[in-house]
Amino acid sequence: MKDKQTCIEYLTNGGIVNEATLHYATDSRTVECVTFGVFIDGQRWRASINVEELATGVLELIANAATKKQEHKTHTGNRKTYLSGLAVKFATLVQG
Repeated sequence: MKDKQTCIEYLTNGGIVNEATLHYATDSRTVECVTFGVFIDGQRWRASINVEELATGVLELIANAATKKQEHKTHTGNRKTYLSGLAVKFATLVQG
């Protein structure tokens, strides 16, 4: 992988998402942002996307597709959920 642009091209041309991190608002119930992770040529790349930019039903899709789920709280008390074992096409996750 040469650069960030190459990663974006990979994702938009049928790339597979391997992991996701759900970032919650201070109420610990509302997901504000999702960071998707992909492995390309032995490197981990991540893309953070606001929930408004995701396709309808994506949060349920990735939660059901994950083989491992870990809940954590950040040092500021915000909740995070790490989902791994995914094999979901990036194009199915975003609107447009």
